[in-house]
This record gives sequence, structure tokens and C-alpha cells, in this order.
Amino acid sequence: MLSIGRDALNLGPAWVNIRRAPRDVLHWITQCTPIRGLVEADLPDLESEIRLRQVLLLARQAPIHAAGNVGNAAVTAWVFWDRVPHVAILTWVGLFAAFSTIQLRRWWLRRDWPPPLRVGRGALVRATIWSFLAGSLWGIAVVYAFPWDSLPHQLFLAFVVGGVCAGAVASMTMQPVACIAYLAPAAIPIFVLFALVEGEPVIHAMAAMYAFFFLGLVVVIANGYAAFVDTVQTKVRNVTLTAGLAEASSANRAKSDFLAHMSHELRTPLNAILGFAEMIRDERLGPEASAKYRIYAHDIFEAGQHLLLIVNDVLDISKIEVGRLALRDDMVDVGAVVSVATAFVEQRAKTAGIAIESQVPEDLPVLIADELRVKQILINLLTNSIKFTHENGNVAVGAGVRADGSLAIWVIDTGAGMTKSEITVALQPYRQVDNLLTRRNGGAGLGLPLSRALVELHGGRLVIDSTPDVGTSVTAIFPATRVRRREPFRSSYPSQPA
Repeated sequence: MLSIGRDALNLGPAWVNIRRAPRDVLHWITQCTPIRGLVEADLPDLESEIRLRQVLLLARQAPIHAAGNVGNAAVTAWVFWDRVPHVAILTWVGLFAAFSTIQLRRWWLRRDWPPPLRVGRGALVRATIWSFLAGSLWGIAVVYAFPWDSLPHQLFLAFVVGGVCAGAVASMTMQPVACIAYLAPAAIPIFVLFALVEGEPVIHAMAAMYAFFFLGLVVVIANGYAAFVDTVQTKVRNVTLTAGLAEASSANRAKSDFLAHMSHELRTPLNAILGFAEMIRDERLGPEASAKYRIYAHDIFEAGQHLLLIVNDVLDISKIEVGRLALRDDMVDVGAVVSVATAFVEQRAKTAGIAIESQVPEDLPVLIADELRVKQILINLLTNSIKFTHENGNVAVGAGVRADGSLAIWVIDTGAGMTKSEITVALQPYRQVDNLLTRRNGGAGLGLPLSRALVELHGGRLVIDSTPDVGTSVTAIFPATRVRRREPFRSSYPSQPA
């Protein structure tokens, strides 16, 4: 959008800025709001922030601009009262007063308005138009009332116009287009008229000085705008970095909490394994207590399996976070996977006094997916539902094809349920919803985030609908592109004649 390099706009050699100034001004005038050429690509909200600050700063300067224009116009009218028809002077001052009144009224109505999050170009275009009108009023006055026969009055005009132009540059560098729109119609006429005056070397020297003065103002605008963009850019980057640091701190805190919690989750099965293995090894119940030893061996197996699940979940979520978990797609019989997953958690459900109901139609299509990961998703969802469902509760697992052709696998329970904020926490890795059931049943807090990550790895999505004290419904939706019919598709249209 704007081809000004950052180095050229910084406070470097003046000749570099002067050499670039005409081209930069042309870009400003043609593009209206030069931003993209000055901002960094990794800050996507910076352009909106710059426009917002431009509008706010221009609004704050509105009373100063209005008072300055009216005050300078009144003084100029008093100086030229005897040289210009009174009707023309009053009309000119009246236009300035009306213009300033409208500007002040707009400022008064919007002095407390909450700025929008994103500001369009409309506000900046209107500011540019108002600036051009104000500058044009000064240019018209210079052309109409230029005192060809009075050097003091000429110098007075030069002083007034130069002053209002310098004031505009000092207060409007954050919006270079509006600044140039004010400067050009106000300063160019007096420069041209000074150059046309004959026999006055002082005036010709003033014309040359005005040219350098105008060019210097352009350089000031360029440097001022670059400094304005740098300031906003620094503030936005600081906000971004602060948010990033807060997020990183939260993630580190969550991982620390997770590791502290995991020490209990890992030690419990390990202690069971070591304790029962030691009893079997030392035959503490005597060499004839084989039945008891078989029970201990079963407990060792259960504890080892629980420990393996925890370790596998941690490793899988770590692989997903670094993008190193690959799927092994195959033809998956969803009904068979549901049966295996249900059998896997059946004993745990019976121990907790929870009934499991399966709702899978026989004609369910085949799913193209990683069977191990689909089974892992379902076991995690069933385990969570059993863990957070009270005794005598129910857990239903089912699958079906949706209207859009996608395949859904759901687990519905009559458990404790969650609020929306608790769902957000539960979906974050290494985080757990803090309630009585969590503290009683434990867990690594990776079931839901790992299930969601695995579903999304298949191109699907995980949908959670939960109500506190009513229950939770978790649905894994796989895209239609992964669904295959069991039988060849037969068209219902009649065959075309040969």
C-alpha cells in the first residue's frame, strides 16, 4: 500500500527523507490511509488499532482546530478590514464560524462515545474532507485579498498561513492525508503569489523559503507518522506479549498442577503392583494360598493396565501437541469397536453400580479411521461418564449417520454434568474440573482433551452438551468423507436407453 521503508522514515539523514517526500506524498494522497507498508505482518490487529487511534486523536484535536481557525480568521479579518469589502470578510469569517460550530458539535456529541473495536475508513475520509475545506478557506482568502501593494500585509499573510500550517502539522501527523489536505490548499496559493510579485526581492526570498518550509513540513509529517505507527506498534506488541506471557504462565501452572496430581496417580498403581508382587514373591500367605495369589495377580494386572493407560495418554497428547501422531486408516466396524470398548469398562461400571446401554444399528456404514484411536476415544468417553455418574445412574453409548452424511458416536450419562466454564476447563490439557467426584475418583485430566484432539486429527469435531445435576452428552462426529457404505450404491434413477 505504501512503499516507505521503516529506515527511511526514522530520524535519519534529512536528505533521504527529502528525496523520498514527493513520492510518499503522492502515495498518501492516492491511497488515503497509509498503513500496511509501515506495519509488521505478524500483528494482524495493528491496522485496526492504528485507525482507531487516528480517529480518537483527531476527535480530541477538534476543539483546538476549531478555536485556532476562528481566532486566526478573526485577527486576519481585523487586519484586512479596510482593504477588503466587508461583505466578503464577514462571509469568510462566517464560513469559518459555521464550519467550526459543526466540528465542535460533532465533537460534543461524540466526546464520550465508546470507540468501536474496528474503525473503517469512513471516519478518516470525513476528517480529510473537513481538513481540505478548512485549508481551502485559507487559500481562498489569500487569493482574494492578496495585498499586491503592501509588503507588511504580505508578510502578515505569510506569518498567519505559515502558523496555521505548522499548527496543523503539529496536531495531525497521526493522519498524514488529512494533514496534507489542509496544508496544500492553504500554503500553495501564497507561495505562487509571492513568486509572481515583481520588484520585491524580499518577497521572492520569502517564496523560496516557503518552498523549503512546505517541504520541511512534509518531512516532519513523514517522520511524525512513522513515530506514531512505531508507538502504536510497540503498544500492540506489548499487549500481545503480555497476553502470551499470561497464557504461557497459565499453561506452565496447569502442567505443574498436573504433575503434582500425577504423582498420586502414578504412585497408587505402582504401590499396588509392588506390594502385591512382594506378597506373591515371599509367599506371605503360605505356599498353599494360590487362590489368594491369583487375586493379587489380577490386581497387579489391573494396576499395570491403569498405569499403562495413563502413560499412553500423556505420550499421545505430547505427540499431538508437536504434530507427530500419525493415523493408520483402515476399515473400521463401529459396532464392533463399541462392543469392545463397552466390554473394557463393563466391570468398572458394575462396581460403581452403573448400567451401560448400547444403541448401535446393525446396518451402520464402515468408518475409514484409525481403529485403535477410535477405540481410545470411546474408552476415554465411557470412562469419564462412569467416573462422573452416581450410583444407580445410566450411561448410553450409540452411533448413527447424520443428515449431512457424517457419522456420530455418542456417550450420554446421567452424571454430575458441567457448566460452560467447566467444559472449557475440562477440554484443556492437564486441567480438571474441581468437584467432589474428581477428588474421589482421581484421573489424569487428559480424557476429554485427548479425545477431542484425536477426533480433530480425523477431520471431525467433538461436541459436548452438559447440564449440571442432569447429565452430559459427548458426541464424536467424523466427516462424511470417512464414511463408506457396506453395500455398493444402487441408483434409484431408471437406466438410460442405449
